[in-house]
Amino acid sequence: MKKIICILLLVMLAACPCFAKKVNRVDAGKQVDLSGYWNDTDARIVSESLIEQALNSGSFMGYKEDLGRRPIITGGSFRNDSSEYIDTSILTEGITTAILNSGKARFIASRKRIEEIREERMARQSWQADMSQQKEVANELIPDLVLTGSVKTIVDTDNKTSLRTYFIYAELVDIETGEMIWRGENKEIKKVIGKK
Repeated sequence: MKKIICILLLVMLAACPCFAKKVNRVDAGKQVDLSGYWNDTDARIVSESLIEQALNSGSFMGYKEDLGRRPIITGGSFRNDSSEYIDTSILTEGITTAILNSGKARFIASRKRIEEIREERMARQSWQADMSQQKEVANELIPDLVLTGSVKTIVDTDNKTSLRTYFIYAELVDIETGEMIWRGENKEIKKVIGKK
């Protein structure tokens, strides 16, 4: 009986309007800063800036010209060397999408995704009756460049206010030679956070 009463009380409390959350939808392009930490607006600003730098740089254009074709790029990792948690895969995915959609380079899946694709190919080929439809590993593209980078922060604080400055670096490195073909940076994200 006590269990039933407890369950009824919990259900009544959960249904109480005083515990209901109010959710307001906002335009995806609207800048919203709640905590002062890294957010979606920062990721968008940085991705757009770095892509503009990379694809229009003289070093990238020269590399493309020397290669005689659009370079093939794969995504490496962006290290989070900042003082806060940042999901750097969002940054990597944004940059990847922009490069691919620009048409100035070709982009292949990351090593982890390639392994998943290989497993799928092997699973299908084990039961595939028509040999002409089988896909060969030898047809995989080899990347010319790998995209890597890092996110760093400097935090300056006094008793009532903090200043967060973000430094984002990205680079395209030739996989065969290790030569850095392009390096870009973004230092546009600077936030003053006051305490209440």
